[in-house]
Amino acid sequence: MNKIFQLVLSFSYGHSTSAFVPGHNFSHHKYTQSSKDAMRTSKARFKLNILNQLFFFFIMSGDIIKGEVRFALKMRKQRPEWFRQYLLEMGLVFGFKIALLFINWKCAVLFVLIPHQYAAWGIVGTNYFQHDGTDEDHHYNHSRNFSSPLLNFFLFNNGFHGAHHNKPNLHWSLLPEYHEKHIRPYVHPELDLVSLPAYLFKTHIYPAKRVDFKGQLIVLAPEVKDEDWVAEVNVGQHTTDMAGAL
Repeated sequence: MNKIFQLVLSFSYGHSTSAFVPGHNFSHHKYTQSSKDAMRTSKARFKLNILNQLFFFFIMSGDIIKGEVRFALKMRKQRPEWFRQYLLEMGLVFGFKIALLFINWKCAVLFVLIPHQYAAWGIVGTNYFQHDGTDEDHHYNHSRNFSSPLLNFFLFNNGFHGAHHNKPNLHWSLLPEYHEKHIRPYVHPELDLVSLPAYLFKTHIYPAKRVDFKGQLIVLAPEVKDEDWVAEVNVGQHTTDMAGAL
């Protein structure tokens, strides 16, 4: 039933759900903001901060796909059942898109391709406002949290992002309680916010300064190349971290 639901999610997302899990868990979660995190915010280097948010997905997408392909090829031998599920999701989703383009390309672009692109842009783009200017080496200050009930209704409580990182296998419905008990008492107040729109306005519209959670202007270190996170993955030790994708 879980694998069937992954197909449903893949059609909603526009890409293989199985592919999202390893890159998210083994790269971003394990190596947050480091050279092995394909989605680290230091890759976004526009002086105008709003451009970093708007184009974050396009900056990251190439490296994300490269990691996905390397992981899939590795799983082809190490975990063939995962690889078959990945191929099934990719084949059905992209086959469906191609078929719709032949049937009515205008409707396909308007009602399928653009929404799918927006879905990918949105899920990757959240990484920027959740982690830029945080402290990846701190047990609590590595993520920015937003506790708005309305926001978390639509995001399945992903606004409680510190809890999501510290307890990744916790069911989404339990994240607010975990945040209240295990994150809020210890996290810096500037990383425990309520309103996402207010934060985005402050950082992207006015005064639109790219600052860390202490209010200091962010000075980016020299850009470095991605390190290969796939080579260190041992799926035999991390089956639960695959969150059902196996």
